[in-house]
Parts: sequence; structure tokens; C-alpha cells
Amino acid sequence: MRVLFICFFLLCGVSLCVAAECGPPPFMSHGLKPNVVIMLDNSGSMKDPMYWDPSLANWKCSKGVHRDYKPSVTYYGMFDANKNYTYDPNIPVATSAWNNGNPYNVSVDEDAKGAFVESECNPQTDSSCWSGNFLNWLVTRRIDAARVALVGGKVETRDGYDYDGDSKLEWKILGNNEPSDYAFCKAFEGKFYKIYSPNNNGKGNVPYWPYAKLEMRDWRIIDSSGKIIGEVGYVKVNSDWKKVYLAKEYENPILVAGPPSFNGGDPATVRIKELTSNSFKIRIQEWPYEDGPHTSETVYYMVVEKGAYTLPGGKKLVAGNATVNAYISQNGCSQGNTNFDTISFETPLTYPVVITSIIHGEEDCSCPNKNNCHDNETSCQTVVTRLKHVSSSSFKVALEEEEGSSDGGEHTPENVHYIAIDKGKVNFSNGLKLCAKLKGSVTNSWTQIDFGSNCNNISQGGIFLATLESYNGSNTAYLRYTNLSDSSVKVKVEEEKSCDNETGHIGEEVGYFVFDYSEATSDYNIALVVDEEPKGIVQDVADKVRLGVTFYNFRRAGSNQGEGCSSYDQNIYNGETCDGGTFNVYIPQNPFVKNPSNYTTFSTQIGSNTENIVSAIEHYPLVWGTTPLAENLYEVVRYFKQENPYYYNQAYDPDKNGPGDPYYYDGKSRWCAKSFVVVFTDGEPWKDCNVQIPGYGGGTSCNDTSPDVDNDTNEPQSQLCKIYNKEEGATDYLDDV
Repeated sequence: MRVLFICFFLLCGVSLCVAAECGPPPFMSHGLKPNVVIMLDNSGSMKDPMYWDPSLANWKCSKGVHRDYKPSVTYYGMFDANKNYTYDPNIPVATSAWNNGNPYNVSVDEDAKGAFVESECNPQTDSSCWSGNFLNWLVTRRIDAARVALVGGKVETRDGYDYDGDSKLEWKILGNNEPSDYAFCKAFEGKFYKIYSPNNNGKGNVPYWPYAKLEMRDWRIIDSSGKIIGEVGYVKVNSDWKKVYLAKEYENPILVAGPPSFNGGDPATVRIKELTSNSFKIRIQEWPYEDGPHTSETVYYMVVEKGAYTLPGGKKLVAGNATVNAYISQNGCSQGNTNFDTISFETPLTYPVVITSIIHGEEDCSCPNKNNCHDNETSCQTVVTRLKHVSSSSFKVALEEEEGSSDGGEHTPENVHYIAIDKGKVNFSNGLKLCAKLKGSVTNSWTQIDFGSNCNNISQGGIFLATLESYNGSNTAYLRYTNLSDSSVKVKVEEEKSCDNETGHIGEEVGYFVFDYSEATSDYNIALVVDEEPKGIVQDVADKVRLGVTFYNFRRAGSNQGEGCSSYDQNIYNGETCDGGTFNVYIPQNPFVKNPSNYTTFSTQIGSNTENIVSAIEHYPLVWGTTPLAENLYEVVRYFKQENPYYYNQAYDPDKNGPGDPYYYDGKSRWCAKSFVVVFTDGEPWKDCNVQIPGYGGGTSCNDTSPDVDNDTNEPQSQLCKIYNKEEGATDYLDDV
């Protein structure tokens, strides 16, 4: 969980910083309306999930899965934590809100229908019912929470729209959706969720999908008693190790994966290591005679808690593992001994289909080719399993290295995992469907497996696992697949060529699992329809104070950008370097591309109309690169002093007695008016160095150590970043302004 910090600065030198405040804000008074400037953090980290697992070092999908939902905790966001919701797939898009220039002018997809609506349903008894508290934990980004607090959330159109056809106006609250949002992944009770922007890459894709997305994968393996025993998934991986995070925590997980797809033509297999209760590492491994590097392949996997189970419909599943010592020896490119170990099932099956994988432990070796793979490192050699004599009670298995193995094929014992399922079809209670079958006479030529003729419960084949279950040909071989579609897949036996270029292989029997997840996968727009216009602090105090709002400056094409701005690189969302802040806001008219060409611009100085303040908070872009809190505050101080802008000459209009004069009230100057700055931020300053403080030289460098007005010895590096060893770019000038 992360906290959005709110700081109140009274411009007489007194400041009050709180993480949350109950009761009237300190700027409320009964006399002359005070001035209040909101400094809203629009750095890229405001795209971070509001709630993320503290055990993870990074919040993105590539770094882990967040599993920290606690039903006893109340989570804040765009949903009411005390209400429940269902998803209505027919809620239309208010297209006129996107192309009217207020502020957007972009073509959006009219088919992007769907939104959450309030319901009297019960999540405990209705699988289509969502807890508002859970949704807040699941989808809320930091900026979403800030927008809800300040203005009620980002709303599709403040004019309202008849979304449900009842001739009454409703309003639709939206989650953030712009380039460089990046995806984050969460899991609860074995279900996997991915929260992402369809426009993350910032490329032109007309018409645009206007809403952030929530993908739910209920790819759980559930036995006949309703117990969650496992899951299936996929990973795109090359020859570099990649960590895969599971949706469920396991006590004793059994994992099988492969074969790899056929994007790269060099013979290769799948290598797995470091299986834990909730993750494993995987890569594509070529045979030692090859050069090592391999392009990205798609590999499917299946994980099941070790044990024997009855599946819906009565089919049996057994998941287990065994240490395999037997290996097929290679005698100078000719076959030597063919010893096999026997693995017995915990519970007999009727007609089992078996998938196997070798699971390695921690490895301190790299063996992409012979040059760095030594004879005494036999555990690092590329190796596969070969099976034969699969029966209702057992199967035989041996380890097999390449034919040209320099150590004669000798291999250290390996931990072999297997999952065996009775041949046939299984329809799980969550919509996932499985077909376990055998295909004979598979050779080195591509052989097509048609799901319809063998597995009539599979309408959209999506996950495919397979293993050679026979040992008819003795040359070292593995499986590859290609052209996986809803109705079929092609497989072939792939020999390696360490001894010769001949790759013909006699027909083998292939055991395979194919899963149809079309009814176990759902996509949702992160959007909520409500009956009343959402409002927040800004609307609540608009008639009691005079408001303004300021943001960090960002690079754009064309005009003068201000101090610190590097040349425009066709992407406003990444690599930001600009100093200071601005009251003169630029809203991209197309918020879905990284290099917008047109902007809607207006001022948000003190005295601006509430509509502009609200629109700026809803729509100003979030950019990665800096968090110039001190610089922004310094510019705001200059604004109140009615001095010219320091960083960007168009940041505000300094003219006295003009519409933006913070001390000009109804034709009169009121210098006694109190003025406050409210800072909404998610963290400490970053690359926030160019602060000119009177009487000091100014913090003109991130490597400087002065001015230290408050004598806290943290300049420019903040204490927090010292603790966490994040030194480069960390600054602490905010409390010196």
C-alpha cells in the first residue's frame, strides 16, 4: 500500500504536512476568501498502482504478481468500498465527449462498450458480482485516487450522458489510460488479473480504445470437489532466463512446460530452474553445438499441487516427481546403453497421457555452447526426457543429451516432474476446458492435430503442452509446435545435429493436453457509471476559496520549452527533463499517442473558473523523468510575489490587477489575503535541483550540497534515498524553498 502525501504551505513560512486529514482544511476561513494553489504531482510514478505488495521490488507485471488483498482492509478508489457491482457489457461510449475539443479531439472506437454499475448482488454467491472494495485494490492507480479525492475522478463528460437508456443523465468515471502506463498484475484466490492501457505503446491506432482495461484469467484447475489444485499459463521467452509468477501459492508445486514454438529454426528445448511456491525461471536452451542465443518462443505451462485428484466428470489426475538417474549413453555418435527408470503413479489411472519436464535447482553455470560447458559440468548440459511404456500404473523415463556429447551422454540425476491425466475431455466449473489425447506417427515432418475430431469440447484451442511418449527412434530428439489455432496445431519431432545433418526420425507417439480458455478469460473496461456527477474537494470548496492548480512542465514540439528541457524526442511521456512548473496547461487533444501534435491550452491561475481547474486535474498528462517539487513550489512563490516566471516564460501571467492576480479582488488589491499551497504527491523529489534561493547560490546542481537552509544535511540527496541506496537524482531542496 502507498500513501499520497498532502502538504499545506502557508506562504508566511509555516507548513503542515499530513498523510490524511480529517476536519476542515487549514485554509478555510470566515473572512476574505483565501488563495489556494494545488500542486498536483504529474510525474510518471503517479501511474503506479495505489496498492501494491511490499514484498515486490517493482510493481510491473514483469517483476511480480501482487497478492496482498486483505478483505478486512478498506481500500479507497473510484468505487464505493461498501457497495457491490456487476459489469454491463452494453454501456455505450459517449463518443461526442472525445471529439469536441473540450479538451480531446480524437476518434474513439464506438464498439468499446461496457462499464461497471452498482448492484445489489452478493459476491459470495454470484461469480459475476464484484466487491467495490476489491475493485479499488485491484485497479486503482495513484492518479486515480488523487483525482477521486480532488474532483470525484476523471469523468468521460461532465455534461452527463444517458448511458442506460432510461432518459436520465448518468456519469462515467474512468481509470487512467495513456501511453507509458505500463501493466501491473494481481492475483487473488487463484485468479490472475492484468491491469493495462490499450494505448501503452503510444502508437497511432485509429479508432482508439478510450478506456483502460482489466483482463481476468480464471485459468485454475479445479477438481470435482471444487478445490483449486493448479493453473495453466504461457510465457514468451528467449535464451535469457525469465521469471514467471504464478497466480496461486503452492505447498509442493509440480510443473510441466513445453514444447517451445518454432520461431527460431535452431534445435532447442525448454530449461526450467528455481521452482518456488509462486514462481519459476525458464529459458530456451539450444544444444551445446549451437551458438546459444535463441529468438523468443511461446511456451505453455501447467502447475498442479502434488497429489492425486478426481476431475469433473470422473477423470483422474496425478501430479508427482522423481529423481531420475538413468540416461541414454552416447558412444561416439552412436547409441550406447538405453537404461530407463520406472516411475509409478500414486494412484492408478485408466489410460493416462503423461507430460514431463526436468526441474533444475539453483544453477551457477551457463552453457549456451561447448566453449563454456565443461565435462565436469554435466548438470548444465542441455538434456531432455525420453519416455516409453506408459501404462495405467507407471511409465519409463531416461535422460538424453545430444548425440555428440563429449562425456558420452553421462548426466547427473535430475528432478523430473510429471502430470498424468486420463485420456479424454474435462469441462471445469470455471469455464476452462481440457482435452488429453495421443497422436501417433509423428515424424520429423509437420503433423497436424485437429482438435475438432479428437476433442469436440475444444472450440478455441489456446494452451498446448506435449511430450514424446515413445522411444521408437534412438536419435536425440524433442518436440516443437507451430500454427496453433482454435481448431488445430502442427507438431514435429526435432532431432539435433551434433553428429550429422540427417534429421529424419521414425514415427513417435505424442501425448498432449490442449486447453480452451475462451470461457475462462474476460476483459473489462475500467469504467464506472454513477447516477450523480462525481465531485471532490475542488467542487466542495470552490465557493469558499480562490483556486489555482499547477503541474510540472513537459517537452512539446515547436515552441520554447523552458529551462532544463532537452530536445523533443517524439515522446512526451518518457525521458522528461524540464525544470519547474506551470499554470499554463497543455492537454493533448489525442491522449493516446506519445507524440501529440495538437493541444487544448488554458490557464489555471488563481481565479480561473472551476471547470478549467477540474478539467486540468482530469486530463493533464503524466510524464516519466522528474519530480520537481521544489522547483514547482519556487515558481508558485514567484507567482505570489508577482515576479516573472523563472523556468518557463509562459508558466503564468505576472501582470498585477489582471485576471490571474492572486491579490486582486473585485477591482481592488487585497494584500492581506492569505495564500496556501496544497501539494499532492506520491513521493520525494527527483532531479529537482535548479532552485534559486535568495541569499544562497541556489541548488543549481544535483551534485551540489548547498543551500542547506534548514541544516538537515540532506542536500541534494534525500535521507530516504540514502537509506534505500537510491542516490542518483534524489534531492531534498523542497524544505529549503
